[in-house]
Amino acid sequence: RGIDPQTAALCMSSIGIGIIFGRIIAGYLMDYFFAPYVTALFLIGMASGILILASGTTSQLVFVAALFVGMGSGSEISEIAYICSRYFGQKAFGQIYGIMFAAFQFGAAFGAPVMGIYYDRVGDYIGALWFLAGTVLLGAILVALIKKPYPDL
Repeated sequence: RGIDPQTAALCMSSIGIGIIFGRIIAGYLMDYFFAPYVTALFLIGMASGILILASGTTSQLVFVAALFVGMGSGSEISEIAYICSRYFGQKAFGQIYGIMFAAFQFGAAFGAPVMGIYYDRVGDYIGALWFLAGTVLLGAILVALIKKPYPDL
C-alpha cells in the first residue's frame, strides 16, 4: 500500500508489544472474570484489528490494528492453557493442551503462506482479511457459548 519499510517494521513492533501485553492482561483478567468471556473479548479485538487492515487504511490506525492483532495472538496461549485446565482437569492436561497448542501452531505456521498464495492469485489481501476476520468472530461467538461455571473435576 506504499508504506515505507521503516514504518512497516515499526508496525510489526506494535504486534510484538501487543503479544506481550495481551498475554499479561488476559492472564490477569482470567483470574477475575469467566475465561471464555475474556477470550471472546480478545478475539473481538483481534477481529477489529483485522477489519481495520481490510479497510485499506494507511493511516495511524494501522498501528492500532497491529496492536489489537498482537494482543489477540498473545492472549491465545494463556487462554488455551487456562480453559483446558478448567474444563479437562489434570488427568490428561498435557495431552489435551498439546493437541490444542499444536492446532494453534498449525494455524500460525500455515496462515502466512496461505495469505501469500492468496495475494499472488488476487493481487491484494482484502478478501483473505475479511475471511479471517469472519473466522475470528465465529471463534469469539463459539467460545462465548461455553457453559458456565467450570465443571467440578
